[in-house]
Amino acid sequence: MEILGLKAIYPTQTTRIADKEHKKDPYLLKDLKITRANQVWATEITY
Repeated sequence: MEILGLKAIYPTQTTRIADKEHKKDPYLLKDLKITRANQVWATEITY
């Protein structure tokens, strides 16, 4: 890669900074103890 002048592409620190205008939903499972498989399922929809 060095000979060809190639560099890896990876996310930078600025991609992880949340926008102040966007609403942040609470994590509803924080007080729940997950003790078995299939006890909790989750999904995410990103527009």
